[in-house]
Amino acid sequence: MRLSVLDQSGIAAGRSPYASIRESLALARACEEFGYHRFWVSEHHNNDGIAGSAPEVLLGALANVTRSMRIGSAGIMLPHYARLKVAEQFRVLDALTPGRVDLGIGRGPGADRQTSYALKPAMVDHPLMVAGPDSFVGDLADVIAWSRGQPMSDDHPFAGVRAQPLGATAPQASRQLGADRAARRAIRAALSLCILLSRRRRLRRSARCLSHDLPAEPILRATAGKLARMGLRRTDLGTGRAPLSSVCALEA
Repeated sequence: MRLSVLDQSGIAAGRSPYASIRESLALARACEEFGYHRFWVSEHHNNDGIAGSAPEVLLGALANVTRSMRIGSAGIMLPHYARLKVAEQFRVLDALTPGRVDLGIGRGPGADRQTSYALKPAMVDHPLMVAGPDSFVGDLADVIAWSRGQPMSDDHPFAGVRAQPLGATAPQASRQLGADRAARRAIRAALSLCILLSRRRRLRRSARCLSHDLPAEPILRATAGKLARMGLRRTDLGTGRAPLSSVCALEA
């Protein structure tokens, strides 16, 4: 069984948000040493408990401090961004560390309504954008095509536009889901699926991964710096001295 970590760069009491970001880097290095398969980072905005607001930037630093473990976003909240820019960002990341970047994409805001407006000010002057036709499926398809270096159809309004830098490898795209209906839609699109099922309990977040092109893989949610503050060593994980449940709840 392969394990992955989902790190939100949580802000521990008495510690600074800056320290949380640096602890995420230390946690990633430790997880690679422990043999974890993938390290996910999340996107949350205007949250006093979570410092991870820009996964695409943090992934660049993670690419520099790891060597073989896969790294990915869980996920980029696509409604806030131009889809070409997202594809370009992840093609740059893939150029930095070819073949081990995962582009997880979500449709949720990752923020409250006011913060969502701050991220996309056009919605303030055009409130019907919020309740207008849902363009997410088409936007998702564009990001996937651009990130993979695939050409748009001739009738696409952006036919001929490419996301640089092009290369021999490409980010692996996955859709972050929260509903069975959305999951079935993404299955038809042949995307890797990562369904995050959250429960509002202290350190009890569970997740389950369903995939077309990867084995089913549980995801471990760990707070940044948790391993270091617990004084864990490689042999401690999964043992009676420091069971996995002391770091988080895990649901295979």
